[in-house]
Amino acid sequence: MKKRLVLIQVMLLLSAGCQNNYLQQQACTTKINYSIKNGFSANKPESRIYVLPAQVNTGYEQYGKVASGSLAKVLDGSGNGFKVLSFFDFANKLNETSMHQEYSEMMDFYQKYGLFKKTDLEKIGRSLGIDYFIIPSMLDIKRWNENRVSAVGIKFINTQKICIVAAMEIWSADGYNVFGLSCDVTIADERIKENPISIEQAFEQAWLAAIKQFNLE
Repeated sequence: MKKRLVLIQVMLLLSAGCQNNYLQQQACTTKINYSIKNGFSANKPESRIYVLPAQVNTGYEQYGKVASGSLAKVLDGSGNGFKVLSFFDFANKLNETSMHQEYSEMMDFYQKYGLFKKTDLEKIGRSLGIDYFIIPSMLDIKRWNENRVSAVGIKFINTQKICIVAAMEIWSADGYNVFGLSCDVTIADERIKENPISIEQAFEQAWLAAIKQFNLE
């Protein structure tokens, strides 16, 4: 399948924002790396999905839970009929089925080779009633400030910027890697008073742009 590049430029100026003297700009790029035809259907009724712990580079470990949690939240609210298992739901199911060892071995194999074994996915998917496993990755994150005086030379403007580069893979419970996508989002928030952009907000914008690509063939 040919790679597709989707560039979404969004400029938001809210009435409430006008009253508080701020302007927020967002730029998001998503790129489908591969998609197996009929391998993943966003319209399949009540697909049960588990968002695995995010893979992060050394030094970014503190963002792993945020990346996975925000993706699960976005999927759950997408309106596609997904049944998204939270980490706690998944942990409870592991306790019920006593498959902690199998799950640990599955994740260890992925961290070592960047792949899941077909037999592991089939066993865990069948035992826990999961249709798809999604594993997000956080590749890079940067945050910085820019301060300047406004055009009229009176007000001091603070611009908060954050850039996130992330990716995801979707694996079916029958052992196939069916979808891969990368995305990056940059948010610039300009206002008179400092108000840091949340990491959660940036991740949610990246994942919102990403899941819009699920229905592309």
